[in-house]
Amino acid sequence: MESELFYSYYLRSLETLIDTPEGARVYQAVADWAHNNDYIFIGDPAGLSPVAQIRRTEQMMSSALKWGTARHLAPHAFQR
Repeated sequence: MESELFYSYYLRSLETLIDTPEGARVYQAVADWAHNNDYIFIGDPAGLSPVAQIRRTEQMMSSALKWGTARHLAPHAFQR
């Protein structure tokens, strides 16, 4: 089965949570879900702030090391 794209749309409450120290847990939970369900976690199509680009890159690397693969992750256009 081919992986489907998982679009992460950030709601105000989720944006607030990601901007707190708990934000890393949110990124990891979404990346874990994407890995376990054969989806691809991509960046918000509406764009990423400069801080979010760095944060997301760190979390993508962490998830790739955890799972031994990056098949469940795709960089945002700003991260390429």
